[in-house]
Amino acid sequence: MVAKYHKKEIIMGTNWNSKEKKYKPIVNEDTIARAKVARDMFKNEGKSIAEIADIMQLSVSRIQEYLRNLKDEQ
Repeated sequence: MVAKYHKKEIIMGTNWNSKEKKYKPIVNEDTIARAKVARDMFKNEGKSIAEIADIMQLSVSRIQEYLRNLKDEQ
């Protein structure tokens, strides 16, 4: 999922590709949906990464990957 923000494209979330040894955009629709929920909780509700991980029952590192591009914007 690509969102327009201040006339530049931002890819929502990333996954680590261990074969290529670099971050790649999320492509799975279910994962994109989870990344959007995590992003909304972080950006709009002001929840911490640890809180989001606990609520979504995911690891802190997974939430950090979902929010990677959001944190780079700030």
